[in-house]
Amino acid sequence: MGKPDLLTAIDAIYASALAPERWPEALEHIGHLTGGLGAAIVPLTATDRVVTIGSSSLDEATQDYNKEWWRYDIRIERRSALGITEGLITDPDLLDEETARTHPFFQEFLRSHKLGAYLGYVTALPSRQIVAVGLHRDLRRGSFEKEEVDNFIRLAPHAARALVAGSEIAEGRRASRILSNVLNHSTSGAILLDDRGVVVSMTQTARSMLGAGFDVSVVA
Repeated sequence: MGKPDLLTAIDAIYASALAPERWPEALEHIGHLTGGLGAAIVPLTATDRVVTIGSSSLDEATQDYNKEWWRYDIRIERRSALGITEGLITDPDLLDEETARTHPFFQEFLRSHKLGAYLGYVTALPSRQIVAVGLHRDLRRGSFEKEEVDNFIRLAPHAARALVAGSEIAEGRRASRILSNVLNHSTSGAILLDDRGVVVSMTQTARSMLGAGFDVSVVA
């Protein structure tokens, strides 16, 4: 993949709100533009199981994290203790040097996948779940450069808004399926209209009533 420009990355980010399967592509764009080895979306408030979505460059690390290492992610513990629910975070914001140097999460997990310097952007979803868009630099490349940090600061809020929008869209689709299922099992006919009075859908019972001589009309 060639290095994308900011607009290409932003387009991929918002496309992911409608098609969540495109998030790995969007995260890969973020990684390329910000000097990261890869980027990932990490839930910060789950208590029993965590499912992280990562760019393809982080496939092995993402699998290991989802399988076991999320339980030992000291960043999640510190973020919760500090009550951070929005905005940019870095390891120095969360951890002292001794913890970063000695904690198993850093020494056994991050080092094994060559994951070094970290940038994260935290946001709250409508469900009240807290998530972070996280970016890791290759351990061998040291700290992020200013231009890379600036690009991440430009892109991360778009990713956060797309996550919020995607969450609301998913919830709307789920509610629509539930409503449709309830109506289709009802013995009463139901016709749904939009705010302009245009028919959006109708139940099978309503269709059978129309066949018996009823018609649908809209009063302006």
